[in-house]
Amino acid sequence: PASGPGNAAVHTEIQSVVRERDHVTSMNVAQQKAIDRTRKLSHLSDIIRTHEGTWIVDECNKLRRENIDIRRRERHLETQLETWLARRGDQRSLDETLGEKASELQ
Repeated sequence: PASGPGNAAVHTEIQSVVRERDHVTSMNVAQQKAIDRTRKLSHLSDIIRTHEGTWIVDECNKLRRENIDIRRRERHLETQLETWLARRGDQRSLDETLGEKASELQ
């Protein structure tokens, strides 16, 4: 190949185009990695929120069941106390026996 001022200019232009191509390729790869990272973080965030939501629902259901169980035991104890008072011949109601505290508890 002949060398000369025209070839030097073409060679310089080719090097410039190659550098620009390499830069664009590098930027494209970096942006793809950033997009992939963002997708993964978003997916992980969705999983965590779903898990937290499930945990909250489970805890609320557990507390509701405990509350129902406590109310049942409370009614059972009130019934036992009323039965015991009736056997003793005491005609006062549970509220009268316990005073204001029974009313406050309800």
